[in-house]
Amino acid sequence: MKLTRYTLLEKKYAISGLLFIAPAFIYYLAVFFYPLLSAIYSSFFRVNVLANQFTFIGWKNYVDTISGQDFQHSVRVTLSYIAMFVPMIMIISVSLSLFITQFPPKVSSFFIVIFILPFISANVTAGMIWNFILDPVIGIVNTVTGSSLAWFRGTQTALFSVVIVGVWLRIGFDVIILVGSIKGIPQEIYEAARIDGAHGWKQFFHITYPLINPTIILVLTLEVINSFRVFGEIMSTTGGGPGGATKSLMIHLIKDVFPISYGRASAISILLVVSLIIISVLQRLLKKSVQY
Repeated sequence: MKLTRYTLLEKKYAISGLLFIAPAFIYYLAVFFYPLLSAIYSSFFRVNVLANQFTFIGWKNYVDTISGQDFQHSVRVTLSYIAMFVPMIMIISVSLSLFITQFPPKVSSFFIVIFILPFISANVTAGMIWNFILDPVIGIVNTVTGSSLAWFRGTQTALFSVVIVGVWLRIGFDVIILVGSIKGIPQEIYEAARIDGAHGWKQFFHITYPLINPTIILVLTLEVINSFRVFGEIMSTTGGGPGGATKSLMIHLIKDVFPISYGRASAISILLVVSLIIISVLQRLLKKSVQY
């Protein structure tokens, strides 16, 4: 009798659990899974959206996309953005996190709030702020330095300027994760190291860095993924210009391809998803290889 009662109770809890997760599961199917399947399907067709006509063309959308000069240019811009953005934000975020954790909890919380404000602000707001700061005529940077650089308007400086905006927007997110990881290290380890004569950089390289290495790999992966789909900070500052100098993969997809070819836009989306999956798999392999 007890076994039957417990079995019925387990079934009741199981059904209740399924009912609780059902809304989130349905939302996931509707917002993520169905669009993904739809994009995979559409990538093999020439699509006339207005007439709702689908003409099967096989791999042509993928071949035309990969061989297209505009796509190749957008990939080069995206990779250039990643090459500048990721090292910069990792170095700054780790340095700031180490700096913040040296203060008492109330002071460090104040710093975290300051750094998180850009992250929760809209990309349009960030674009307006940095367009003013880096304005070639009335901008604060040029006024203070006496420079006349056209930051967002020069082909040589536009991408780097966008990287600065990207770092400013994302730095708070990374700092929160890294500060939490650093504070999770037991203080007894540092005390034992100080007794053994380890201070400063020795503590960082032999204690802090090895113990937060999995978190660093996680943050690194998230920022690489974010860099691949960079859009808002570019759209709100340069719009992909000047002369395509900041036309990333997402800008090319949304501004150039999507309005004229839904099939090719779907193919680019799938290529992007596959790239992000590969990055995620590499992150898991790196995390497994970490030695404590």
